[in-house]
Amino acid sequence: MNQKLRIDVRLPDGHWSGDVSRQRPDTTLRIEETMPLAKGRGTAILSSDLDVEKDLQNHPGIEEVERLSATRYLVKIGAKGGGFIRPILDAAVIPDSPFEILDDNHNTLSVLDSTHPDGKLTISHLIKKLFLVSDNQAYNYLFDFLGRDSINESLAKKRIYDFQIFHKFSDSTNNNKSPEYVFYSDDSKEIYRQPSREYKIDLKKNDFIGVLK
Repeated sequence: MNQKLRIDVRLPDGHWSGDVSRQRPDTTLRIEETMPLAKGRGTAILSSDLDVEKDLQNHPGIEEVERLSATRYLVKIGAKGGGFIRPILDAAVIPDSPFEILDDNHNTLSVLDSTHPDGKLTISHLIKKLFLVSDNQAYNYLFDFLGRDSINESLAKKRIYDFQIFHKFSDSTNNNKSPEYVFYSDDSKEIYRQPSREYKIDLKKNDFIGVLK
C-alpha cells in the first residue's frame, strides 16, 4: 500500500516569502534560486501562478523588484527580509568570503586551497569538496569552524541523542580546541574574526561492540 507524508512548514512573520505567500493564498510562490550577499542581504529569483509584483514591492524586507517575465521576478532582499543566517547578517561574511586559519600564536596555518579556481579557502568550496569528493581536510576545516560543542548541541536540539561527533579525521592533531578563523572581503579587508575556542562539553564514549546483521 502506497503511503504519502505531508510536511507543512510555516516561515516566520517578517520573512518576505512567508509574508507574501500568506497575503496571497490564491497563488503559489516558487523560489528557484537564492544568493546571500554581505550584511544579511541577498537576492532571489521566484515565479508564481499570478502577478505578485505589487505584493513584493510593498514588503518592507524587499529593496527592489525586477520583473523577468509575466509572473517571474528577481528580488533584492534587505537585511531584515529574512532567509539568511544570523552570523552572515551580523558579520558581513558570505559563503565565498576568503579566510585564513591561525594558530595560538596568530601564525597562519592555512590560507590557500589549490582546488579552488582562485586558490582561496572559502566555506562554499569546502562544502562542495566535502560532498563531491569526500575530502577529509575540508571536513576538518568545517569541523573547526562550527566547533564540536556547537555541532553536538545542534544534534541534541534535533532530538538526535544516540549520535555524537567526537573528532576530526585522522590527519588532525587537536580535537579539543578550534583554531582562529579570519575572513576577508574581496579587497582584503578583515570583516570577521572568530577566536580560538576550547570545547567544554564532556562527551561520553560508548565502546563499539559489533555490527548487527
